[in-house]
Amino acid sequence: NLEWTEHYGSGGHFHVEVYDPDPEFPHILYFEPVYYSALKQSIEDGVYYFSKTIDITIEKGEELTIPEGVTSIGEQDFINHPNLTSVTIPASVTSIGENAFFYCNRLRRVYFEGTLEQWLQISFGSGWNTVLYHLYIGGTKVQDLVIPDGVTSIGDYTFRGCASLTSVTIPASVTSIGEHVFSVCNRFITVNYCGSQEQWAEISIGYGNYPLENPLNEATINFNYTGK
Repeated sequence: NLEWTEHYGSGGHFHVEVYDPDPEFPHILYFEPVYYSALKQSIEDGVYYFSKTIDITIEKGEELTIPEGVTSIGEQDFINHPNLTSVTIPASVTSIGENAFFYCNRLRRVYFEGTLEQWLQISFGSGWNTVLYHLYIGGTKVQDLVIPDGVTSIGDYTFRGCASLTSVTIPASVTSIGEHVFSVCNRFITVNYCGSQEQWAEISIGYGNYPLENPLNEATINFNYTGK
């Protein structure tokens, strides 16, 4: 079920790309430049073709379930597991260390068995996950994220790389948003803020939250949002 495409590129060559068939996370499995010297001219002048059989084997993905009762996933605990495609994290986990899933290039789904409030309480280390992923909390995919009223702080890296996230509603109770909370969330386009623009200006926003650092860039921000 792999597909390959040809593209005319700069520098006088085509290139062949073979993609993983996952529709949510297509990524290149194979890349090869094809120079004119390798092209064969067809009957019609100026029309060229290139033919090649590519044999690629995709190993079956692995699903990791962290046992209930575990409270901490340590630094680099699961580093460089190339076939890991999903991880299930119990509600008992309160910290995920730096680079815990670094170089797990096929990790695309993270399932958290607790509540959003519990996820917000987890301490995340830098680079805990370095790929785009879809996050599921309590069995529901995180898309239109609503931070509960009364929350005052969103910690570092909490939603970094969450590709399923499209919008976030932030209550006026929030006074700080940590570093890289929403960085690399490539579908994140809307911020609904339940306070005023003056209150927003008082929030401490950490480095790496580009749409939030300047709400006039990239994201749409709605002040005094009421949910209507």
